[in-house]
Amino acid sequence: MPWTGLFFLIGSVSICALPPFNGFVSEWLTFQSLLLGFSSPSITSKIVSPLGGAALALTGALAAACFVKAFGISFLGTARSHHAEKAREASPSMIAGMAVLALLCLLLGLFPGPVVTLLSPAAYILAGADGTISSGAFLYIGETAAGISPALILIAIVIMSVATLAFILTVGGRRKLTYGASWDCGVPALTPRMQYTATAFTKPVRMIFKKIYLPRRELKVSYILKPFFVRSIKYSGEITPFFERFFYEPATALIYKIAERVRPLQSGSLHLYLGYMLITLILLLIFGS
Repeated sequence: MPWTGLFFLIGSVSICALPPFNGFVSEWLTFQSLLLGFSSPSITSKIVSPLGGAALALTGALAAACFVKAFGISFLGTARSHHAEKAREASPSMIAGMAVLALLCLLLGLFPGPVVTLLSPAAYILAGADGTISSGAFLYIGETAAGISPALILIAIVIMSVATLAFILTVGGRRKLTYGASWDCGVPALTPRMQYTATAFTKPVRMIFKKIYLPRRELKVSYILKPFFVRSIKYSGEITPFFERFFYEPATALIYKIAERVRPLQSGSLHLYLGYMLITLILLLIFGS
C-alpha cells in the first residue's frame, strides 16, 4: 500500500510537529506564546510559561515515539499475518481523500500566514490581548524578534537532501555492492515473529515512566534438561492502567454508590413525582421572593 503509507507518513510527520508541515507551525506559535509569558508582570505567568514549554516539548517527543511505532509496525517489515500479506492498495477515491488532507498539511505548513492572519482577530478578542502576526513568509508574534520561514525551511531540507544524495552517489557509487542474507543467529530462517513489535518500540518509554506505568512481566521457561536444553520460553508483559485504576475507577465507583442511594427517589410513582414538583415549586417561591 505505497500511497496509503506515504500519506500516513505525511500525517505522522505533521502531528509530530516536524517541518515543513502544519504541526510545526502550530507548535512554533504555541512556543512563542509561552515565551511571551516571561515578559508578563505576573509571577504566575513566569512560572507557568517554562513549565508549559517543557510539557509541550515532552508532548512532541512522545508523539514522535508514538508515530514511529505506528508507522513502523503498520507499513514496514514483513507481513505478520495472512491478511497483511494479502493487503492491497485502497480505492482511488480513498487515495484522493488522503492526498487532499496530506496536501493541506503541506500547504498550511508552507503558507500559514493567511490562515493565521484570518484567525488572529478572534484569538485576540477571546484572549483580551493585542498583537500582530505578519502574513508574509515569516511568522512573528507580537513584538518578538523570533520568526520562521516555512518555505525557506523546505528549501533548506531539499538542498540538504540533494547534497546528501549526491555525496552518497559520488563516494559510495564507486564501490561494488554485494547483497547477502541477514545474519539470523544460526536459526534456519528469519520469520515475521522475530521482528520488532509495538511492545519493543514502546519499551524505552515504559522504562522512563515506569513509576506511572508500573510494568509487570512474567517469564516461563520449560526445560528438557535444565539448564542447557530449553523446550520453550514464554514471555508476557503488561502495564498497569494507572489513570483507569487510580482515577477513573474510584470516580466511577463513587458515582455508582451515589446513584444507588438516590435510586429510591425514582420509584415510578406518579403521585411521588407530583409531590417533588410541589416541593420544588414551594422552595422556589420561598427563596425566589
